[in-house]
This record gives sequence, structure tokens and C-alpha cells, in this order.
Amino acid sequence: MENDRQKKWLSSEVVFEDYFSRQGQAYVDARPPYPVELFEFLSSLCAKREVAWDCATGNGQVAVGLAHHFDKVIATDISQSRIAYAIPGKNIEYRIEPAENSSIPSRTVDLITVGQAAHWLNLHGFYLEARRVAREGALIALFGFRELKVTPLIDRLTNRYLHEVVDGYWTAGKELYDSRYAFLYFPFDELKAPYFKIKVSWTLDQLLRLLDSYSGPQRYLEVHGKPPSLELLEEFKKAWGGEGLTREVIIPLLLRVGRI
Repeated sequence: MENDRQKKWLSSEVVFEDYFSRQGQAYVDARPPYPVELFEFLSSLCAKREVAWDCATGNGQVAVGLAHHFDKVIATDISQSRIAYAIPGKNIEYRIEPAENSSIPSRTVDLITVGQAAHWLNLHGFYLEARRVAREGALIALFGFRELKVTPLIDRLTNRYLHEVVDGYWTAGKELYDSRYAFLYFPFDELKAPYFKIKVSWTLDQLLRLLDSYSGPQRYLEVHGKPPSLELLEEFKKAWGGEGLTREVIIPLLLRVGRI
């Protein structure tokens, strides 16, 4: 069973459906920043910190985190419109390129990252490209987030949103995230990683904007002409205790890291 699932995520038939570019700046604003500890950990494992490659960079959120630890960050994405909203950085070079066919010279990269996008990639082609561009002993890290932890009542509403309201609208990758990357094909010398989490102080509006920015909710919006959060909005308001109230939101990270 596990081998079958791994083969699924190695398939060359993965098709990227861009449900993010049309959100523009709203997508950038909806996504929480990754913890600085994540980038400190990854960079500490690298023998050199000359070049990092952030593949499927999207708005460049990961690239910005890497830029504090590497001389140069090459950030690639196949979506021109997403790159248009990428966060600038003096040592970040954005390129519009597919994961499996970059313009990065061979054996020049110290760290390769994919944040919240592994399920969109042709993993077979990407892994071949990663081996080509990596220096000896380079690191590769695939990570993302899925769960939201606020209060037991709010968490139950979030689960209803994800698994009932938006059920049937998810694109490829839901099984991957539900397994917490357990079925992600990862043919590298895997390293043990500590637990990382995103911790933010958010209003209800910020929480719902993140949920509505996912691919499944965007497909729901495309079909129904309204965001799925509206179905549970009154229940969320009651559980939250006030739209202007801020609450601590914990988002655990999914992480696989290894030596190439």
C-alpha cells in the first residue's frame, strides 16, 4: 500500500492547476511567515552557505527566509503572475522556470527547498534536477503546513470546513497532506528534524483568509462564486468571540529533510 502511494507521488502525470495566481496580493497577505528557527536549522546543516534554491517559490516567502542565511537565493516558479507578486530581496534572484528544468549550473547549490508545493511537482523530474544542481552533501527540504490549532471548538469548525464543506473540491495533494508527508516519495539520506510550528496572533478574518486561499476552497469559489468560509461564518464568529478579537493560532509544520 505504501509503495503504491509513493509511486503516485512520483508520477510524471502530475498536472499543476494554478488556483493561486488569480488571488494576487491577497494570497501573499493570507500566508503566515515560516519560523526563523526553520531556516536557522536548515542552514546550520549546510557545509557551505553560498547558494540556496527555493523551488516553486510562489510569492517568495521561503526565499526571503533563506536570504538571511545564504549569499544568494535562486527562487523559481512556473507562474509569471505569482513571481510578479514575489517579495523582493537584494540577494534573491527570481526566475520563471519549471522545477524539472532550471537554468541553475550543475553542482552549485547548497540547499534546495520546496515550501507548501511538493504535491504540485513532477517529483521524478524535480529530484533528477535537484541531484544535478546540488553540491556534494547538499541538503534538500520539503515542508508545508496544514493543521490549525486555536481552541477545541474552533478546531472542530476548521475540520468541518476542510473535510466537509470543501470535500470534493481538493486537487491532487490532499492525501499527501493528510498523511503528514508519510507517503511522500523521498529517496534521500533522511535526517531527523525537530518539531517546528508557526505561531501567530490573528483575527478571525485572517484565519478565514488563509483557509480560503487553499486550492480546494479556490475551486469551490470558482464553482459557487463565493468563498466556502461563508457557510460556517456565523458559527466561526460565535466560537471566536468577536471578529476583532485576536487569538493565538498554532500551525504545525510538515517537514522532510535529507542529504542528496
